[in-house]
Order: sequence, then structure tokens, then C-alpha cells
Amino acid sequence: MALCTSRSLLLRASASLLAPSLGTVTAVGRRTYVMWPSEFEDPVANRTDFPALRESGEYDRKRLVPVKSALDSANCSVFSDPLVLRVRNTMARKGRFERVDRELRKTFHRIKAMQVKMLTTSSRSCLYVCT
Repeated sequence: MALCTSRSLLLRASASLLAPSLGTVTAVGRRTYVMWPSEFEDPVANRTDFPALRESGEYDRKRLVPVKSALDSANCSVFSDPLVLRVRNTMARKGRFERVDRELRKTFHRIKAMQVKMLTTSSRSCLYVCT
């Protein structure tokens, strides 16, 4: 027990001497510091927020301020939907996301083909009633 405590104290002391700007080390491999300096701001969460930012004048200020990088989960794709991601994660067995993605693409293709077929074969009056 004494060896373990002295080793962790030694690691803590050496880490704080080698990299004092990184913050204090609370345990081996865990640091209590923030990656971004305080002058960096959070990115805009959703692209639909840009019109409101432009109207308020916040957009011009945010263009000149350094911004933190976006989250890994941030995505501007119209195909990225929380429900689809939930279904994708549920369908995946043993991490086989390639197979799940292929099946979802086939499913979306079939849905779109049925929508186009319904749109092209329906009569003109049905289009006004159905939409």
C-alpha cells in the first residue's frame, strides 16, 4: 500500500513539474483542466439559429471570436435524425454498423421509390387533397 501511494505521489509531482500549464493531476491519467482557453466560445448548436443571430447582431461578433470545435455528434446532414440513429444502434449486432447502414439505405431507397411512384401515378385532384 505504501509503495502504491508513494508511486502515485511521485507521478503527480512529476506530471505537475513537466506540464504545469495543463492543470493538476488528480489520479494517474486524469487531469482537471479545460481544453479550451476562456476566450473561446461554444459553437452554434444548430444551423437554424443563424437567422436569429444575424437579426440580433450576435453573428458579426461571433465571426471574430475564436470558437471551440464542434462536438463529434454534430452533423448538418438532413439524413441525420435522432430516431434513425436510435434504430441504427438498436439494429447493430456486435458492432456491425456497415451491414445496418446498407440495410437502412435499401429501406430508405424503397420508401423514396414508393413515394415517387405514388406521386407520379396519382391524379391531379388527389395531389391537392393529399397534401
